[in-house]
Amino acid sequence: MNLIGTTISHFHVQRKLGAGGMGVVYAAEDTNLGRTVALKFLPDSVTHDEGALKRFAREARAASALNHPNICTVYDIDHHNGQPFLVMELLEGKTLRERIAGTPLPINVLLDFAIGIADALEAAHAHGIIHRDIKSANIFVTERDQAKLLDFGLARNIARGATSDAETITSEVAADQQLTNPGALIGTLAYMAPEQVLGGQADTRSDIFSFGVVLYEMATGKLPFPAETPSGILDAILHRTPARASESNAQAPRLLDEIIKKCLEKNPQERYTSARELLDHLRALKQELQPRQIEPLGRVLRRPKIAIPAAGILIAVLTAGSLMAYRSAKVRWAREQALPKVGQLVDVGDLFSGYTLAVEAERYIPNDPQLSSLMKRVSLTVNIESTPADAYVYRKPYSTPDSPWALYFTAI
Repeated sequence: MNLIGTTISHFHVQRKLGAGGMGVVYAAEDTNLGRTVALKFLPDSVTHDEGALKRFAREARAASALNHPNICTVYDIDHHNGQPFLVMELLEGKTLRERIAGTPLPINVLLDFAIGIADALEAAHAHGIIHRDIKSANIFVTERDQAKLLDFGLARNIARGATSDAETITSEVAADQQLTNPGALIGTLAYMAPEQVLGGQADTRSDIFSFGVVLYEMATGKLPFPAETPSGILDAILHRTPARASESNAQAPRLLDEIIKKCLEKNPQERYTSARELLDHLRALKQELQPRQIEPLGRVLRRPKIAIPAAGILIAVLTAGSLMAYRSAKVRWAREQALPKVGQLVDVGDLFSGYTLAVEAERYIPNDPQLSSLMKRVSLTVNIESTPADAYVYRKPYSTPDSPWALYFTAI
């Protein structure tokens, strides 16, 4: 199929971008809106395949329901001479798999990509959408180094329910192999969670496992479950524990090892309970690796007292945090906007929100007298001991006991 130079509806096709996981992609000008977009067509060989058409439509529905900077935007779905196509955001760059190319990424780059994709997963899961095909080939890195999650063709809406993933593996993943190349089946299988390869039902934790494989791949340049055959990969996923990423890459922090390990737990109940929890840990790791202008963390950890909200925060475990460098704009924000707002929240009895905002302001004006006075109204001091010293602190308000735990501080 060669559409270069043709006009389809109000799209003028400019050039072919290549073959994606589910079809052929062209760059085109949207003559109505005056912008360049990507048109994604099914290959000619599968335009009469009912299963492929359903997957194509499912991708359009799933992706179009999500509006997130780290998810490739789908604008519309249309047809040309009986062939359906998606109108998508045009991305220039390469896939994450191509970016890795067998070499570990710098840790700061890895964390930027990981935080963006984890945030995208959290948004998808919040909309009841499970991706079910997270892999480095389905993550695109733009020329501005922004990671974008692609290909929601295998996505499932949790609220609607779906058949077991056994059907995904035996039919849809096999279709992927025909739609891309002979290595597609092995490439997809290498990222699947144990419950998926066993034909069970995927849930949000299955996406987290697959993302853990991507994290390992970014940290080491290789997959955690390598094998030459599908049966070998399946056996590794079910029975083998991969070596720590830091054994292959000395630059990989110990906490990154722990994050990856928790993602790759065989038992879904032992993984992160949500993409939000994973995202919090990735952000905390990034913050810990940033240069600081404060006293050593070990000295802070030895202090027996920390402040917690008087409104009632459930404490899971102890740790300590760090402050960011002063910036004049943030100092002005804290004094001119944050402090008055904290006072208003205290006056109406919203102590939890007041404390949260006060903590944010404290990062920029830690010794401010007005802030100190407000903190006494929204917090109290308790003594907590942790053995061992390295630990995490999680919190959630008593008023919403069903809300997820949020990372409070982290220690390395």
